[in-house]
Amino acid sequence: MLRFAGEPLPSLHELAAGDPLVFSVRTFSKIVAPGLRVGWVDTDPSLQPLLVNAKQAMDTCTNLPMQRLVAAFLRGGHLEAHLVEQRQQYRLRKEAMQAALTEHFGGLARWTDPEGGFFLWVTFDPAIDTQALFPVALEEGVAYIPGNAFSPEGRFPDALRLCFASTPPDRIAEGVQRLRVAVDRLAGGRP
Repeated sequence: MLRFAGEPLPSLHELAAGDPLVFSVRTFSKIVAPGLRVGWVDTDPSLQPLLVNAKQAMDTCTNLPMQRLVAAFLRGGHLEAHLVEQRQQYRLRKEAMQAALTEHFGGLARWTDPEGGFFLWVTFDPAIDTQALFPVALEEGVAYIPGNAFSPEGRFPDALRLCFASTPPDRIAEGVQRLRVAVDRLAGGRP
């Protein structure tokens, strides 16, 4: 739903051609508002009683006022216009981050070019230990997820994940510049 480039991709549920054992669990937290904690299950309607029972066994219920807020938002027909705006903003923010990375890390790193979502994956070459870089980057006011967090074996020590979704382009440029300061500090042996 947040794909801002490329051809639309079918969901697993769509690819399953109606198989009721294949379904998607989705959240409005990613497409409407972080922290909303309201979601839905995209499945065959015949599974509704089973899913309701499973949900009730896991917790008492989802926040009722938030459920009603989302239902009114959907009934009002606001979702598609909201998604169009989100896609435009995420594309602009991704492009701003890529431009800042090119300016500050051209020749020192490579990064992904996603067609949707919230993140860029950055790999340093020559390698930089992104776990060691993390506290220095925090001191410079930049947060990221070190690459080794995405592997039980600690692979990807020279990579990191940057989020572009929650920050406007001008702040993205500043954040990437601060990340470069942190990299230079680490390379120079300065704390």
